[in-house]
Amino acid sequence: MKCGLFSSSGSEEKEKTLAMIKPDGLLGNYTERIKEVIVDYGFSILREITAQLDQDSASSFYAEHSSRSFFPSLIKYMTRYLYFIFIIVIWSVDQFMVSFLNSIAVVAKF
Repeated sequence: MKCGLFSSSGSEEKEKTLAMIKPDGLLGNYTERIKEVIVDYGFSILREITAQLDQDSASSFYAEHSSRSFFPSLIKYMTRYLYFIFIIVIWSVDQFMVSFLNSIAVVAKF
């Protein structure tokens, strides 16, 4: 989910992206390793919090799945546990973001 673009000196743009470590990752103690990979791939972590989604927030976040049969159980699960939520920043994301996300899936293995 893109949070927006901003310029620091007028010529270079940074992209801010919302990232979430879902309950499985948080409960599995993957948070620090995932944060290490984020930094190793050239991202900066701008802000981080641990939070629990309420039903309205989870429903909005997963709205694209609202017509699917699993939606009620997804919302129930996603509001039951804490998330680790952070904003990551990098210069010129492009294809770099795709390789980064693929590496997270490999590192977390869940």
